[in-house]
Amino acid sequence: MTVRVLVVDDSPLCLAAVRRALDEEAGFETVAEARDGERAVELTQRLRPDVVVMDVRMPGMNGLDAVERIMARSPTPILVLSGDPAARSGAMAYEALRRGAIDLLAKDDLAISPRSRAVLRDRLRFLSTVPVVRHLTPRGERP
Repeated sequence: MTVRVLVVDDSPLCLAAVRRALDEEAGFETVAEARDGERAVELTQRLRPDVVVMDVRMPGMNGLDAVERIMARSPTPILVLSGDPAARSGAMAYEALRRGAIDLLAKDDLAISPRSRAVLRDRLRFLSTVPVVRHLTPRGERP
């Protein structure tokens, strides 16, 4: 089975690192790339990937808002990548999970470490099998 992945990050370096990780092993397909949250929401609805890899800090709609909208409109397993070591264990991590992300991973050495790329592939393979449900938004808010 091929795991279809949508990659969302405004950094060309990170996009290339994730693409490289997926290209290194059979069984993964990058269905599209997006550089902001609005495009991520649109592509998730249209392409129905098996899993989304999502950065947090991006221009326009940030990754956390995109996670919330994706989970309200077209629930999909989401792995949040963070370049901020402190954020992964603090309030940002809690917020990402609260809004519907399934897992978080550091993107620290993704570009240079074969081990980090293998961990990413293992997580994506697993997350693509996790059943997810639609998340409700607070009253008065539109997803």
